[in-house]
Amino acid sequence: MNDWPHCIVSYIDLIGIKRELQAQKNEVISIIKRLHQIVYDEVNGSMAHHEFAYSWNDSVVLLAYLNGQPKSFEPIMREVNELKQHINNLCRCYAISVKGMAIPEPIQFHSQLIPGSVVDNSKHIYIKASSMALANCFNIEEEFGRMYKKSWYVDSRIAKKIRIHQTPFIRRIRMLPTRRKRQVFMYDRDLW
Repeated sequence: MNDWPHCIVSYIDLIGIKRELQAQKNEVISIIKRLHQIVYDEVNGSMAHHEFAYSWNDSVVLLAYLNGQPKSFEPIMREVNELKQHINNLCRCYAISVKGMAIPEPIQFHSQLIPGSVVDNSKHIYIKASSMALANCFNIEEEFGRMYKKSWYVDSRIAKKIRIHQTPFIRRIRMLPTRRKRQVFMYDRDLW
């Protein structure tokens, strides 16, 4: 795991969309399309500290590499917080951020290239946010999401490196890969 880059993975999910889908299908589809546009615009505009973003249905995953810079935690989290605020203007949402290490992208997939072209004709997309951190985001959502219904869930290894002026509600959860318990700081409001 020495070649796995240190990163912050953030997961943002809209609240109540699945429930509303049956009753107001067209309106919900419109919200989801606007969500994807917001993410596209923000990531390609003002989110210089994030390398990749993925959106599907009512969810977003963001990947930011730490690159050994101890002061990079707060700018990364401020970008996520700002994106979350934009998304909140569309539909209530919550965010989870976890520090971890991204699984290195495979050097080469065995796929067929179009003859004479450099375009990969594969139907496969590798998600560069693949990591234990991403798995831990889903574990935090499953363990704490329905129970506490907070606006933010932040891995203590991130929360202790940024200045947040609100008191967190703290719980512990076993996180991958070691299954040791780590603290998750939960906040009722946006971080800034």
